[in-house]
Amino acid sequence: MPRTHRDVSDPGLYHIINRGNNRMQIFRDNDDYQHYLRLLKRYKSLFNFKLYAFCLMPNHVHLLLDTIGPHKGASQIMHRLNLAYSSWFQLRYEWKGHVWQGPFHSLLIDKERYLYACARYIELNPYRAGLARDPVDYPWSSFRDHLLPKSSGLLDQQEMADYLSLGPDEKFIQVYSDLVQSSLREQV
Repeated sequence: MPRTHRDVSDPGLYHIINRGNNRMQIFRDNDDYQHYLRLLKRYKSLFNFKLYAFCLMPNHVHLLLDTIGPHKGASQIMHRLNLAYSSWFQLRYEWKGHVWQGPFHSLLIDKERYLYACARYIELNPYRAGLARDPVDYPWSSFRDHLLPKSSGLLDQQEMADYLSLGPDEKFIQVYSDLVQSSLREQV
């Protein structure tokens, strides 16, 4: 049965969630995670979207992206990204069949009200899943990038800082870190 076409083409801020088929591990080693991040960087450049947060879990992906241009929506971005990673995964592991569970799940986010709440949710995933004792310990999320400006070049940190009316310096780093850490304290 063919998959249905998803049209998420309007510009906007989206929380994208994509799971491995039958919740299988789509990232089996560091090379898998690194390859996905390289693809994400390539398609970010190609489609000119903004990325505010990400988290690559062993069996699923979270992205917080803003499709700022009218020419490419989240559907086209995710189609290309998913196809590229699937092809690589299938070749690498001699995998037959679908890599992704189905069409990605997307939530349109109110940027003014929920940008930081969504970023925190995404970056706390490894902690909630028991994969890290602290979000900074998990290497496959954007939390470290928020603490180390320009560490990967993947995130649009200036715009994140602008929403807090701060520059992307130590003050932003401290404020953002405090926001995430306060969420940790609330969950205990």
